[in-house]
Amino acid sequence: MIFIIPKEIASENKLWKSIYIKDFVAIIGTLFFAWITSASIYKGLVLFYYIFLLSICIILISKSTKNPNKRVWQSVAILFMRSNRTYHSINFEVRDNVQE
Repeated sequence: MIFIIPKEIASENKLWKSIYIKDFVAIIGTLFFAWITSASIYKGLVLFYYIFLLSICIILISKSTKNPNKRVWQSVAILFMRSNRTYHSINFEVRDNVQE
């Protein structure tokens, strides 16, 4: 018999039902950042500032629909870090040089 042994088993630690520890730390960090920087915000807009930062944080830490097993912030990082010429046909550079 041959047994397939996984090299690495990784799972996220849950704090409560559907809240993970990393997500909770990110939310607390965002609220701390909002509290520190709220002095530079107009007093009438501070509540909206908190709501805006918290909503952006929740959107970024939610699971990505396009990339399985990734978060939205990871998908955004991949989008900005990837090379635009990574997945092109072999004759892509030939066509690119002809146009110049």
